[in-house]
Amino acid sequence: MACGRIGGKKDLVVLARFNARIQQTAVERIDLDDRSLAASWGDHLNRIVLTPREAVRQGTWTVTMTR
Repeated sequence: MACGRIGGKKDLVVLARFNARIQQTAVERIDLDDRSLAASWGDHLNRIVLTPREAVRQGTWTVTMTR
């Protein structure tokens, strides 16, 4: 899953690797109104939301972030 640009840098892309058989994903955009944060991160952040495809009582998830 490509999560988009970081800090307004077009050449920097972050990838999230997870088990798509047991997890589903969504990306939520969070607009930034704070100038200090926007100066470092750009005009928004992307929140990655992982949810289980089926209800489970217990489990372990591994998520790897790379660029």
